[in-house]
Amino acid sequence: MKRGTRLKRAVRRALCSVGRGCSDELVNLVFNLSSLLFSEHALKHTGFGRRSAGELFNEAVEGRYREICELFKNLVAENSAEFQVLEMNDAIRSPDSVLQTAELLVAQSDYLSWYSKNGYTTAEELNQSDQCSKAEVASKDLQLIRYVLMALARAIDSSPEKVCKFCFRIITQRLSCRKHLSTQSSVVLGQSGNVERNRAKKILDVMDPTAVRLLDRFRAQRIILGDNVLVLSSEETERNPVSILRNGAPIAPDVYRLIKLAKTENWDDFKPKVLSFIKQNSPHVFKVIRPEVYEKCYSFNDFVGAVYSKGCLDNTMEASLDPYWFFRTVVIAELWYIGEILVPQVDGRFKDNSERDERILDYVYRQRLTYREISAREGISIGSISKIVKRGAK
Repeated sequence: MKRGTRLKRAVRRALCSVGRGCSDELVNLVFNLSSLLFSEHALKHTGFGRRSAGELFNEAVEGRYREICELFKNLVAENSAEFQVLEMNDAIRSPDSVLQTAELLVAQSDYLSWYSKNGYTTAEELNQSDQCSKAEVASKDLQLIRYVLMALARAIDSSPEKVCKFCFRIITQRLSCRKHLSTQSSVVLGQSGNVERNRAKKILDVMDPTAVRLLDRFRAQRIILGDNVLVLSSEETERNPVSILRNGAPIAPDVYRLIKLAKTENWDDFKPKVLSFIKQNSPHVFKVIRPEVYEKCYSFNDFVGAVYSKGCLDNTMEASLDPYWFFRTVVIAELWYIGEILVPQVDGRFKDNSERDERILDYVYRQRLTYREISAREGISIGSISKIVKRGAK
């Protein structure tokens, strides 16, 4: 898909997701933005990037955003200094600036949403429904601005990363990782047939249905949320359910704290906490991470790269070092490894025919019996005998 089309669809999807309840003014501006992005990209082609998209985004939302800032100052003048006015022109210049802007927009939207419900306490003030409704619409507008910003930032970058249709590993092309390619692709890459691919199918068959659903959800979220995720504590989303609509990821409070520490704490202090988390939640993955892997690491990013390497999870196409995706991957990989352990147990339910095959080869090569005679003795078809003999000749 061409970038212009991708940009247009990203903005339209954002509008469909959170556009309800927003001001008509902003909805129309965002709709026009999607068309402008498509036409401007068509004119500039390779010259169209973050800068061009940022300018168009700024032109579309700057006016409405300034109005919201003024509304905030009028409603809560005593706290107006805390309401930081953002420069939308710079919001999209880098992944870090996108994330920082998104976090501030969430905070501003949450405050306005809370104020629209709790800002007036007396009967006289409750009659000021006009101010309440303005604050609520402003909150929804900030949600839409943030959602468009995130969708636009992801669409500007290269096509979103996908996850192998069988396991948890990231891929950039085809439908499966190198480990689970089809026969034709495997031959091109010097790998052996469909052995691992067929085994992967068996793993999915024996996995718990809940685990399969979690794996499917992981694949979808890896595309939708992008490389850098705005994490939200589940405690906060319980107090303020509107936060869950922000394309953020509500997670357990203990994991939320762990992710925050990954960005701030010294590696020597943080390493025991990471290893403890993996050992408790993903014991099979922990066995794969040998001591020499983490003993040579000097930072959390080094550790993430080492765990994704070929000697460990073999998730080498994963480009994101985001702590959220690391911990999610570790947990999902645990489900996959449990499935791998179950496959031999399922296969064990079938009869082991190795002794029978040895007998048939003995009948053919030493006793010189015909296939018909062997079929009568063993109770299997002549065609099956032929296959056994061919396998034995290799």
